[in-house]
Amino acid sequence: MINNDKSAVIVFAKMPVAGKVKTRLAIDYDNEFAVEFYKNCAAHIFYEISQLKELGIDSYLFYGIDDKVTEIKKWVNKNFNYCPQANGDLGNKISQAFQKVFAQGKTKIIIVGTDIPDITKETIINSFDSLNTSDIVISPSNDGGYNLLGMKKFYPELFKEIEWSTGDVFNKTIERTKRLGLTARFEKCLIDIDDKNDLIEWLSLENKGNSQLRFVIQTLLKERGGRNE
Repeated sequence: MINNDKSAVIVFAKMPVAGKVKTRLAIDYDNEFAVEFYKNCAAHIFYEISQLKELGIDSYLFYGIDDKVTEIKKWVNKNFNYCPQANGDLGNKISQAFQKVFAQGKTKIIIVGTDIPDITKETIINSFDSLNTSDIVISPSNDGGYNLLGMKKFYPELFKEIEWSTGDVFNKTIERTKRLGLTARFEKCLIDIDDKNDLIEWLSLENKGNSQLRFVIQTLLKERGGRNE
């Protein structure tokens, strides 16, 4: 069971501005499609996280340091706790976010990404349950990174001396976990959509997953004359 008043979810997001989000996706399509994809995928994640409020689970949105909190709140339009991201690389941003939320008395924290269309409320709840019997829970991504990470205690070592945005992030994190003597549970591998190949792979999945979002994205592609095969 989840100790709801001691559990929290973290999500990172930044304003959906052309040239600032999904830049690799924009190379194969265009900036307009990249922004619309990001907005729709992020909206899905925000909605799934917002449903956890009824279980008493707090939600924290860490926004980009160049973003204005008033604009972020207007765009997201959810009752989250809003905090600025730290400076530095992605590892430092994640590490500082975990540290900040743990400092507020939480005993289970999970972080998820905004560009993983098949993450659901159930995915997050199952991950909280996994923390009952393990020190961390992690969901690998198709690109060698991870799209969900949860822990019951702050382990800053998991975020140090790792080359972020590479295909070694997941393996390096697991190596560090073993070195620290921590137990880990693994959630299903999900697709992190960064470029055209990722998008094609997601659209062609036999298990259609998030069919509603998939329909929206396919419609956007057709409107722009894009191909998904």
